[in-house]
Amino acid sequence: MTRLTASPAYRWYVLGVLFLVYVVNFVDRQILSSLVGPIQKEFGVSDTYMGLLGGLAFAVLYSVAGIPIARWADVGSRRNVIAIAVALWSALTAACGTAQSFVQLAVYRVGVGIGEAGGSAPSHSLISDYFPPEHRARALALLSMGIHVGIFIGLVAGGYFTSDWRNAFMIVGLPGIALALIVRFTIREPERGATAGTAEPASASPTDGPMASDSDHIVPSLRETFSTLTSLRSFPLVLAAASAAALSGYGFAFWGFVLFERVHEIPRMEIGWTLGLITGIGGGLGTWAGGQLGDRLGQRDIRWYGWAGAIGLAATLPLGIGAFYSHDTTTALLFGAVFLFAGAVYVGPMYAILQGISPPRMRTMAPALLFFCNNLIGLGAGPSIVGALSDSLATTSGSDSIRHALMIVTLINLPAAWLFFRLARELPREMNQP
Repeated sequence: MTRLTASPAYRWYVLGVLFLVYVVNFVDRQILSSLVGPIQKEFGVSDTYMGLLGGLAFAVLYSVAGIPIARWADVGSRRNVIAIAVALWSALTAACGTAQSFVQLAVYRVGVGIGEAGGSAPSHSLISDYFPPEHRARALALLSMGIHVGIFIGLVAGGYFTSDWRNAFMIVGLPGIALALIVRFTIREPERGATAGTAEPASASPTDGPMASDSDHIVPSLRETFSTLTSLRSFPLVLAAASAAALSGYGFAFWGFVLFERVHEIPRMEIGWTLGLITGIGGGLGTWAGGQLGDRLGQRDIRWYGWAGAIGLAATLPLGIGAFYSHDTTTALLFGAVFLFAGAVYVGPMYAILQGISPPRMRTMAPALLFFCNNLIGLGAGPSIVGALSDSLATTSGSDSIRHALMIVTLINLPAAWLFFRLARELPREMNQP
């Protein structure tokens, strides 16, 4: 591994490339949500089945595969893991455009999930070794803004396609293969703990010698990793808070396009641009603001890393009422933008907490465990529950059933906010890892 002698410009270059990885990740993930109508029309499937396709079909193996892939990244080259993952999920996204049945499309989406499992957690670990603790929440927040840019591109791209939905998958999938080559040949693997002054010696190898749990320079066993992380009171709290918040976030991300298509009867292309913009701007600014709040106020009182997320999530309840139930389209979109802003504030502080409580050799496994819970519960259940609720309420509410389904799932943000407040109490004692 390379000693961290990178210039500030190169650090920002690495962040920029990993930002693009996040963008491609969420373009390939989001494109499906804007193609629900055309796919349903061709294959004749219900909201429940589309929710399962966008949720559990993707999330189950995404979540499960994330654990062994994170272990591979913690003992090997994180850069190489990311490069292989980007190439795999991009190729399989393009393959979705060749699906001749709903089952075949589901199989390809499962493969996309396995590939994307290797992108996020190793990226977080790399960022933590390029940026020091006092800048980490902002760096991770900027990285996570790629989520909202990717959603924007996915919504806009999907809005252009009505009948020929297969071309949409191919167009957004293939560029990721070129990005995989950029990751492999331009990003250097830094030393673990380099920003904390605990970097491994140049001669250290991830496989050298016996393991010792009291050294950041030695790779801990998988059992030691689980034992160390689960011994922290803050760790299960951040997993539970993030998973609860993700139910609402992924539910709206998948079904928001359908909401404006069915209820407000906006043309598909217009939905792609307008919903894409409010997602990119509202969610992106919320993520950025959360990182700023976490790093600035966290220097005064470390509990602000938890408080910032709690306040944002609590605010989504009244904002969700405005976004889902406003009859005027412009008003609904404006409320939607602020709803997405508030719902994204927790992201940067949450990732900073996770990296701050984890020893250097566990900084890939820690977010992998977060993503396991976050995606299995949030991504797996969020779209699926909204789809099932929409179908069950359709007999009495008609097209308004999607409104009620989204609002019901958003109510989970209240206990998520409480969990972040509870998490804040543990941070002065446990968020002391550099």
